Amino acid sequence: MNDGDRNLLEDKTFKRVVVFSTGLGLASMLASLAAIRIGRAEGLQFTWHWSIILWMVIATVWNWRFWNVVWLTQAEPTPERKRVLKVYCGILFLIGLAAFLYPIRFIERSYWAGVATGLATAFTFLGVMFWIIYKFGQRFFEEDEAVLKRTAV
Repeated sequence: MNDGDRNLLEDKTFKRVVVFSTGLGLASMLASLAAIRIGRAEGLQFTWHWSIILWMVIATVWNWRFWNVVWLTQAEPTPERKRVLKVYCGILFLIGLAAFLYPIRFIERSYWAGVATGLATAFTFLGVMFWIIYKFGQRFFEEDEAVLKRTAV
């Protein structure tokens, strides 16, 4: 089999690019959160702190492990691996949610009502969009499975 015929998801270079790029994004996100400081005169600002390096290392290692779980589950989708993947996806969701909500602690209390209204609106919109995408994806996979069953017979 030549390189053009290889499955993209089995390509080691592709996997390295995915792990590196998503790891860089996750590490940058956590590093920026570690750099947030608030000063009385300056307000919200980014400053260097030793914990930035620690958070970047944690994000990079976690990202590498996450993608290993994804690819192991893809290669052999056992119930145990699917459960572990769900746990990792839940952790990723919590990391994203915490990264989104963490800077809110720096907002002055008088603005909280407006921020809460904006967050409720965003949550509602994103929730509806997630539901629509989930339903379309579910229908697509059901149709795909039905086609596979018909061709296998």
